[in-house]
Amino acid sequence: MEVKPEVNIADLFEIHSNLMAILLFTNTFCNENNLPFVITSLKTDKVSGRVSSSHRDGRAADVSLKYWPEYKIIEFETKVNGIFYDQAAISKSDNRKRACVIHDSGKGRHIHLQVEP
Repeated sequence: MEVKPEVNIADLFEIHSNLMAILLFTNTFCNENNLPFVITSLKTDKVSGRVSSSHRDGRAADVSLKYWPEYKIIEFETKVNGIFYDQAAISKSDNRKRACVIHDSGKGRHIHLQVEP
């Protein structure tokens, strides 16, 4: 696991336990599939200061998709949304309950992991 320089690594100690479980799953998935695991956002963003309430509350994290083949993105999304459905949050964009959302919020396509309060 790596974190981008603008991510405060200490935020890992303040995230929701269900989000930590998803990050541990992500780490295992990446190791088993020889994929990079780079966290691009946790609770705070030291560069811009912008965060959603789910990030600020320690219930969301973003992970880079750089160097991930499309079929692995689909496999990961399917597995996370199945395994962690009971812990998933409702997505604001479409009102669906999901633990893993693949989207581009203007800074590139990435994985948004989220859990309910």
